[in-house]
Amino acid sequence: MAESVRRRRNSKGVPALAQLHDELAAADESARLTGERYRETPDEARDILVLLMQQPGAEPLSDDQCQTIFALSTLSAVEWRPVTVVTVDEMISNGMLSELDDAEPRRLLFSLRAETSTLAAFMEFVRGNLNVLMDDYPELMPRGIDAQQQKFIRCNTDGMRQSQPFINHLASNRGRYGGLSTRWNSVQEVLRQSHVRLDSLLGIVHP
Repeated sequence: MAESVRRRRNSKGVPALAQLHDELAAADESARLTGERYRETPDEARDILVLLMQQPGAEPLSDDQCQTIFALSTLSAVEWRPVTVVTVDEMISNGMLSELDDAEPRRLLFSLRAETSTLAAFMEFVRGNLNVLMDDYPELMPRGIDAQQQKFIRCNTDGMRQSQPFINHLASNRGRYGGLSTRWNSVQEVLRQSHVRLDSLLGIVHP
């Protein structure tokens, strides 16, 4: 940790709490970056749905908008990883968390455990219930490999405009992603609060 960080050494269980702090700080930053990256997806999908409400022959979807529809049809196990804080699990299992003198970090960390478990379960629900639009509507989202051996996907905008089932399924995917983003925000907020509280408990000052 940076030399500018100071820690109060007389706190109970400092080594475990210091390890927990570092893990929380890393998880907090990772969750923030992931949240920023995906929070915009439902808004982008809203704009796409508005565009698809226009008459055939109107403005076509851009390549980026086509990729957004693709993203709304998947939930990458690499990009959407559940938030885990191993030290919290260890402290709960060995009873150390219950022995903390300060009630507020206890409450926050138990809450974090509950929130992350709920997020992981909801993530699996969303992953199992997304409409895979490029497979369900191959004539509207043809994909393959071009002469340069590059993967491609295209969007038949006018065909999409004339397919109410496609529009309905896209709207459903947007709703599921919106729910996932909301739950992600809840986890991110508890992570932030836990990080700040441990800073105070351990006397840590970030530059």
